Amino acid sequence: MPSTLIIDMGGGSLKVGLAGEQKPKIIDNCIFKSKTLSGKTFIGSQIEDCNNLSSLYCIMPFKKGYLNNWEVQMQILDTALKKTFKEHHHMKLSDCNLIVTEPYFNFASTKETMNEVFFEEYQFAGLMRSNPALLAAYKYQAESVQRLSRYCMVIDSGYSFTHLVPMGDGHVMSQFVLRLPVGGKVLTNRLVEIVSYRHLDVRSEVYIMNQCKEDVCYVSTDFWKDLETARSAFVCLFYCYGHMLTSVRLVVRRIRGFEKMPFASSLYFRPCKQMENVFTKPTEYVNGTHFMSFQRRQNSDE
Repeated sequence: MPSTLIIDMGGGSLKVGLAGEQKPKIIDNCIFKSKTLSGKTFIGSQIEDCNNLSSLYCIMPFKKGYLNNWEVQMQILDTALKKTFKEHHHMKLSDCNLIVTEPYFNFASTKETMNEVFFEEYQFAGLMRSNPALLAAYKYQAESVQRLSRYCMVIDSGYSFTHLVPMGDGHVMSQFVLRLPVGGKVLTNRLVEIVSYRHLDVRSEVYIMNQCKEDVCYVSTDFWKDLETARSAFVCLFYCYGHMLTSVRLVVRRIRGFEKMPFASSLYFRPCKQMENVFTKPTEYVNGTHFMSFQRRQNSDE
């Protein structure tokens, strides 16, 4: 029976693994060029071999959530697949089926190019293109022991966008999908802005600040409780995060919650350009979008 390779091809990262593996490889979906190492290039996972992560310039195959540079994408795929099949030397691409994710509302021309690349260039035996929400809902329903409704809502927050995807009977209701222009890129840019304004100019250190965000930021499950905890006088005894920059100087070591401005993760719920006039509660933005999606569904039924 042919093996199945799964590639989650996102705007910020590439996840690669064989079906059944618990921990897929997570690779930066971009090509890095170093300004300090005489323009040396690092493709995807090769960034792990870089000993100086400062002043990196990123070339990304995705723009505004859609794949538009196949030349860059194929270089990253070549590196990722070579590393994956080096560990499974008994396997060949021609003996594997491929499941690959694609953006919502993907262009027909991009779909045709994906078919051509994976069949003709990489010689996969079979190909399945799918939206991330469909695979996430399938996994949840397969693993859940509870009786589930025929309908569900998947919130897919990625690098460039956050999508609210209603599903019914295992199918995506494409006409009711809503998109918020907020994702991981917005959070990274916000962190760069805060640190540059208050401490050190890191506008050219986007990669390092993105790693800092991954290390110290999280989405709160109880926002108001965490906000009260952050205001406590004893918060430094329990919540203290640090991030070491490449210059081996402890530049950013702050108490979580000391920021008077909203947490980075709360921008998912308050993605307004001006931080004034935001919603009173952070869930109102997403709840309002939920209402719009369901209202659109109700109007179409009438």
